[in-house]
Amino acid sequence: MTENISEYVDLYIEYLRSRETPDNTWINYRVDLRLFRNYVVGQGITDVADIDTRAVRIFLDSMLGYGDAKSSAARRLSAVKGFTAWLTEDGKIARDPSVGIKGFDKYVCDEPEKINIDTDEFMRVLKRSKANDRVLMAVDEGNFIITFEGEATRTFKIRLIDIEYDNPAPPQLQHPTKFEVPFTLLKDSINDIEIFSDKICFEVDSTKFTASADGEFGDASVEYLHGEEISEDVKSSFSLDKIREMLKADKFSDVAEISLGTDMPLSLTLKMVTGDGRLSFLLAPRLESED
Repeated sequence: MTENISEYVDLYIEYLRSRETPDNTWINYRVDLRLFRNYVVGQGITDVADIDTRAVRIFLDSMLGYGDAKSSAARRLSAVKGFTAWLTEDGKIARDPSVGIKGFDKYVCDEPEKINIDTDEFMRVLKRSKANDRVLMAVDEGNFIITFEGEATRTFKIRLIDIEYDNPAPPQLQHPTKFEVPFTLLKDSINDIEIFSDKICFEVDSTKFTASADGEFGDASVEYLHGEEISEDVKSSFSLDKIREMLKADKFSDVAEISLGTDMPLSLTLKMVTGDGRLSFLLAPRLESED
C-alpha cells in the first residue's frame, strides 16, 4: 500500500504544475512530500486515509534536525498542509489532519498595532526571497523589518508611513445570494468579457451564474451551473478592471465565494487551501445613469 501515498504525492505535484505553480515551488514541495511519505510509511502508515494530526506534527518536529530544515520548516509545513487539504477536498480523506497546525515558528504580539507600509515596496522585497529562506518580520519605531535567513542573512527595512486614521468598518450587508465558483472559471470569464467591454454584469438565478457584457462591437456571456440553493434572482454590474485586480490572487485559492445582490456591492472571498487564512474584497457596483 506504499504506492497509495506515492501515487497521491505524484498526483498532487501534477496538480500544482497544472496550476502553473513556479518550478522552484513544486520541485521543493516534491522533495518535502517524499520526505513526509518516507516518514509516515516508516511509522506504519501505508494509506493516506490513516494520516493523522499526530503524524504531521511529529514529522515536522523531526525535520528540525534534518540538514537545513530550520530554514525550510515553513515551506515543509506549507507543502504538507497543501497536500492534506487537497486530499480532503478530493474526498480521499474524511478530515484534514493539518488543520490547526500553525505556520509560525514563533509569534509575539503584545498588543494590536497598525502597520502602514507601501505595498509596492513590500512586494519588491518579498520577490527577493528564495525557496529555502526562513522569513522573520518585525517592527521598530520607524520600520517594518524583513529578514531572509538562508545561505546568507539579508535584512530589509521598509519605512513606516505615518497615517493617522481609524480603520473603516466594512458595511454590514445582507446579500440575498451566496455561492461558489471555480477560481479559474471566474478568471477566464474576465478574459472572455474584456474582448467587448470594460464592465461586467454578474447574474445569478436558481440554476446558474452568468457573467456577461454588451459592447459596441459585440457581446459575450459565460454560464456556470452553480448547484446552490438560490431563492432570489439578482443582477449587478462592475468595473472589469477592478475585478481583474482582485483576481490577481490566483495562487491563493481554487474557489471563489461570491455574495451578490441587485445593485449591491460585490463580496468576493478567497480561502487558502491550507485553511490558514482568507482574503476578502468588497467592490461597489457600477451604476449607469439614466438619461
